[in-house]
Amino acid sequence: MEEVSVVGKKVFVIFSMLLGLVLFSVSVQAADLPVVNWSPNVFSIDGEVSGEHLLDDAARQEIVQAISMKLQKLQQEGRLPFQLKEVSTEINASFNEDSPIGLIPIVVADMSFDSAYRIGEQSYYKSMIISGLDLAFCAGDEESHSWRILGMIPLRYYDTAGSDPRHLLTGELTPEQKSQLYARITRAGIEKGLDFRKAKSLLRNLETRSVSPDTYQVTEVEITSRKASELYGDRIPQIKNLLGGFFTSSYEEKTQHVVYPARTGDAWKNDVSQNLFSMQLNSPAGSLEVSMEAPKHSIQLELTGIAQGDVQMKQVSDVQKNIAYKVWLKKTPVEGSEQAVVTPGTVRQYSKLDETAIQIDPTDVFTELLIEAAKDLGNQKI
Repeated sequence: MEEVSVVGKKVFVIFSMLLGLVLFSVSVQAADLPVVNWSPNVFSIDGEVSGEHLLDDAARQEIVQAISMKLQKLQQEGRLPFQLKEVSTEINASFNEDSPIGLIPIVVADMSFDSAYRIGEQSYYKSMIISGLDLAFCAGDEESHSWRILGMIPLRYYDTAGSDPRHLLTGELTPEQKSQLYARITRAGIEKGLDFRKAKSLLRNLETRSVSPDTYQVTEVEITSRKASELYGDRIPQIKNLLGGFFTSSYEEKTQHVVYPARTGDAWKNDVSQNLFSMQLNSPAGSLEVSMEAPKHSIQLELTGIAQGDVQMKQVSDVQKNIAYKVWLKKTPVEGSEQAVVTPGTVRQYSKLDETAIQIDPTDVFTELLIEAAKDLGNQKI
């Protein structure tokens, strides 16, 4: 019994030593990781490009909470590639090489696209809610007195209220309902998309506090389709934002390149003297400025066409009507084996009472196809 006790003590001592070595190794590794400050706050941009600003106070709080919870979850699971430090404010009065890296969430799209259709005497409504959130990792830049973007994780998601035949809308959504749906979509997007497993280039930039020479950015989105211009009218700036944003999100995930936020509106100001583009961000806690250099690789997108037409059926139906929709989206330059143009399409079937009893607003269908086109362009094998 005494011999067994001695052996047991030796095993315990060896186990304790091994455990100590493991804990020491983990602590050393953690100490080597860059420190990232997270101030529970979400910033937005002014102007028409982001939409009608569905980010109200309640939605802002829900998004902040969702980011905090996901970061804490990743940290507890050991999947956070940096040391997370929660601070009371992200706005530093001074910028120098010792300033910590900051995680700055930027709402770049909080918009809706509403449409309606009528069958007989009954009107139905749809509301497509778009969420665009760029999680930018920035370092304080003393020269420009701004937060220089080292890289980002762009999240783009959407959902359409009224598209489910089981839950048709017979009235338009209120602004409050839209904001609630926007918050829900954004929360779900954070839970699904906030991940660092494919962000190798971003992580290298965090370690060196610098930007790798190979950077990519959508620098222009052009709408040359006359029909698209007529359909969207004064909302063209938001369509450009939508195309640039969904392409960027898909392209960054596919290529793992360092991709800057799409520069599709007038929010970015060009400082020629410093070769920088900067943008003012706002929040209830105050304002700050983020900046980025001109990318090494510029990407241009062009919406060249949209079309719709009745699908000719072998037999004329008195109860249904089929309509085909299609869009054409082009990317320049073409890389490797990419296709220059993608042309997604769809056919929608509508019930009707007679040949003239159906009236359709195609906004939601075309907007969904544009999102699909942007994602397809960004997700190609190079």
